[in-house]
Amino acid sequence: MILSRHKSTISRVIRRNTGLSGYRPQQVQRRADHRKYDKACSRIGDKVWATVVHLTRQAWSPEKVSLWFKAGHSVLVSHEWIYHHSLQDKLSGGDLYRHLRCQKQRRKRYGSHNRRGQIVDRIS
Repeated sequence: MILSRHKSTISRVIRRNTGLSGYRPQQVQRRADHRKYDKACSRIGDKVWATVVHLTRQAWSPEKVSLWFKAGHSVLVSHEWIYHHSLQDKLSGGDLYRHLRCQKQRRKRYGSHNRRGQIVDRIS
């Protein structure tokens, strides 16, 4: 069976998930599903996100909002999460990204190379 993974990845998964009774794929799958579910559940509630949106619309930078939460609240919201949240809002049709101070492109595009200055079909 071809798994399309490097052999070191396969050996690491087997080593990590082998117990006293050997490797049990069903148990490994349950653990993976559980980790995926836990990751999907957000630890930041809707009230906190509403506050983040409100402060961002008042021209606060995501770094300043993050420090404000860190100083006086029990919830930690990193500035990267705020940027990610504003990007998700933009993709769903929102305008939160327009209230950010810096309007630069925030995503690195992999796979698109700059072709400027290269001769097409050149032979070395």
